[in-house]
Amino acid sequence: MILPLFDEEPSRPVADRLRPAKREDIVGQDHLLAADAATGPARSPSSASAPPSCGPPGVGKTTITRLLADSSDMAFEPVSATFSGMAEPLQTTDGKWIDLPQGWCGSYLHLVSPSTYLTPRQGTMNMNRLAGKRALITGGTSGIGLETAQRFIAEGADVLVTGVTPASIDKARQILGDKVPVVQADARDLDAQRGLAERVREHFGELDVAFLNAGVSDWRPFEDHTEDSFDRLFDINVKSVFFLTQALAPVLANPSSVILNASNSAHGGYGQSNAYAATKAAVGSLMRSWNADLLRSHGIRFNAVSPGPVDTPLYSKLGIEDPAQQSAVLEAISSGIPLGRMGLPEEVAEAVVYLASDVSAFAVGQDLILDGGQTVL
Repeated sequence: MILPLFDEEPSRPVADRLRPAKREDIVGQDHLLAADAATGPARSPSSASAPPSCGPPGVGKTTITRLLADSSDMAFEPVSATFSGMAEPLQTTDGKWIDLPQGWCGSYLHLVSPSTYLTPRQGTMNMNRLAGKRALITGGTSGIGLETAQRFIAEGADVLVTGVTPASIDKARQILGDKVPVVQADARDLDAQRGLAERVREHFGELDVAFLNAGVSDWRPFEDHTEDSFDRLFDINVKSVFFLTQALAPVLANPSSVILNASNSAHGGYGQSNAYAATKAAVGSLMRSWNADLLRSHGIRFNAVSPGPVDTPLYSKLGIEDPAQQSAVLEAISSGIPLGRMGLPEEVAEAVVYLASDVSAFAVGQDLILDGGQTVL
């Protein structure tokens, strides 16, 4: 159904002709957009078979009136939309106007959702893919875990996250808000891991999604590893994941999704990754075998993400505090990535959202390598 957003009085300014719309009138409907007065009045559906010639897409900007709603929650929200079959995030400039590349003006707009999740660096659609889902994110107070927690919340999930240090927990509480429990849980303490499963049961009853993200990285020459450094890696990256999953299995709903954070280092040979890479290879092996153990009997599907170098606070944790040294390390790492840059936490978070959502219901035992081509090129 095509609904013109404007009345049929082209002599009036476009902004004055904008027809207020309610949320239920917007989502899932096709609407006709008109450019501002410089481009011409709104067209009727019968004359809108092709967009007007406003210049090639991506060249210049055309100001197009946006949907104004009677309710305040719609008035200043961005809108996820599909233009001529192409999904595009829309960002309002003042609550009334949307700047779009020339070439889109006058085309049909199919509204997918009344809100869009946008970061300073990229925009992605918020389609409420996790609406109603109850989710646990371990290591959710910084880096990939914290970004994923924010994405889960934006996608409609109820979230509980864990962290270790008081400083990171306090920061996460400030970012995520009072409604999100942030629980201290030491991954090396198996009693704490079992207590976490009980805390999840008390808070949610059942769990729909778990992103087991907590882990540590320790890259060093092979001959420099000690028994303590080896045990620390395996205790946190493997042993805690194994026994936390064991404790969570009775709490996980049928169906449910568990995503493990592995690493591209398990898929290639990188100098000084040795023990760390071995722990992540073990995580990948557990992911595959747990599907054989728990998919049919419990309805739990396991998948993994394997990030390559991602721009997170990892470098300060490794003791690289000097800005010049940090820059040199980042440049050296980026030069080894075919894409020419490190990954962003939100790029990994988007993959986790996909694996957590029902959209990926047929994905079982998959390990998504997110490394800018480092492994395959």
